[in-house]
Amino acid sequence: MYHILKKTLIPLMMSLYSSPILATPGPDSTLLVINKSSEESINIAQAYIESRFIPTDLQCEIEIEPISDINHAMFYEKVVRPVLACVDRYPERIEAIILTRGTPLRVLIDTVQTEVMAPTLTISSASLLTVAQSRYAGQSLASPENATEYAELISCTNDMPCWSPKIFNPWRFGHFSPNWFDINQGIQWAPLWVSRLDADSEDNTITLIQRGLDSDRHYMDDLDPVESITVLMDGADSARGALDFEYEALAQALRELGDEVLQVAFSREYVFDQPLSALITGSAQIGRLIEDNRYIPGAIIDNLTSFAAHPHNFDLTQTEVQASISRWIASGVSGAHGTTDEPLNISFPSRAFLLDYRKGATLIESFSRHLPFLAWQNVIIGDPMIAPYMLRPRLNVEEEETGKVRFHVEMEPNQKLITLTLWDNETLIGQFYGEENLVFCSSQAQQVLAVAQVGPSERELITEVSPDVFGDGFAAHYAKGWQSFSLSACQANHTTEIDMLINDLSVLTDLSTQQNLDQGLDLDNDQVIDEIADLQPSAESLMTQSSETNPKHTRQGCEMNKSLHMFHLFILIAVLRPRKLLDHSFKS
Repeated sequence: MYHILKKTLIPLMMSLYSSPILATPGPDSTLLVINKSSEESINIAQAYIESRFIPTDLQCEIEIEPISDINHAMFYEKVVRPVLACVDRYPERIEAIILTRGTPLRVLIDTVQTEVMAPTLTISSASLLTVAQSRYAGQSLASPENATEYAELISCTNDMPCWSPKIFNPWRFGHFSPNWFDINQGIQWAPLWVSRLDADSEDNTITLIQRGLDSDRHYMDDLDPVESITVLMDGADSARGALDFEYEALAQALRELGDEVLQVAFSREYVFDQPLSALITGSAQIGRLIEDNRYIPGAIIDNLTSFAAHPHNFDLTQTEVQASISRWIASGVSGAHGTTDEPLNISFPSRAFLLDYRKGATLIESFSRHLPFLAWQNVIIGDPMIAPYMLRPRLNVEEEETGKVRFHVEMEPNQKLITLTLWDNETLIGQFYGEENLVFCSSQAQQVLAVAQVGPSERELITEVSPDVFGDGFAAHYAKGWQSFSLSACQANHTTEIDMLINDLSVLTDLSTQQNLDQGLDLDNDQVIDEIADLQPSAESLMTQSSETNPKHTRQGCEMNKSLHMFHLFILIAVLRPRKLLDHSFKS
């Protein structure tokens, strides 16, 4: 009886308290930005929504001319402000943002240039949006008022002035979460990790989305591993081989995981016998190496060269600027990193990003944690949710009777369930903690998205080889799995009686502060029941008022409006008045 009661109550609990949501972007924590002024953006977004089941609340519409380069003030007003307003719908949940083709790629920064020959400073829109929620000098770090903080002029080749990044990435170690916070460099950090769905055409971008789905299905459908190789290719010259020194430690770590790794000298025409799971190199010019090789779903690359993500490289009518990132995408790669301007070779991610990815991190986590700088010229191309090596939980949904379903979460032996979140087509409707089964009942027919997140039962540290390569990251990532399904309306009255609320004392244990529980006082169930029973008329009145002011509440489940408000009152007693509860001073 205990477990059944707990499961029945779960859809009511989300609005009362929140559990830590750990980095692993999924359809419940990724904000999709859609440019209403771009048909390409709308079409790509629609394809992504249908593929990843993105709820309406996590779709963020902006309206701006679909141009590649945009001035800073307009970007802040037309993109940053509306996106932050969308983030505020779920400020403790959003952990990734997607920009699509049809939104600006680069932001033109106004700076005081003391050098006549100083080049125009541009920042990638994705990287600037990453710092939008962080604050410096009382302003958003992405605001025009902070334009002078992004870079400084230094002397480069032939003593010509060039821009060098100034803002170091604060997140280099450990796990990320939506409420991750730090203060350094005078900045109040609250980063938002941003990737971009883009290629040299709308069709190739939509194919990129499908490729991400294919990489996930490989694990979810229990398919045999695809034989593939990881290639660590030397840079074509010393500047573009600046990170080659990391290869040896990286190759060793990957081989310990059972991967086949080839370390080879640079060749722009190299064609391998086996398909590639990843390739890292550095060259301004590449030939057959891109188009003539094969790539498995989920394959990622990084080519250390300037301008790979230059606006011309996303436009088939323009001449390619260095080795275009879009060529990799068109040839079958699922994710890539590149830069939109001349970034300097100090700006590229540590090659340890590949180890994070191989150990189960998502595309966006893997690249973002290893970027040296933010508010710079880096851009990550691909679906942020891609994680072909993640041990995702599987959700089994069984309809026990009309409108009443049971969820069961299957996971690896060394994993434990953290949360199971339920969404309808529009918004969050409930969140459940810590059990592998859940019974849910809906008052009307609707489409429901269920997202399970699991974590390691024990965290296993990565063997530290070099701090510059591995930092102190963890081997285990917090995996998510999800399923969307159609749910009929309940036909039976699945009761949620007061005693059902009271009998599950673990709810009280979860919500009460540990210091109150540590007092060692016993709880008297009869007194708690009396307390709730006395409050029943108020709960019914509150239910009626709420139904009148917010009809949306009627969707919470069969007889769940009444239970929701009753449960809210119970929790108010348990949480807001813990001393009264623990002192046994209830009404009799």
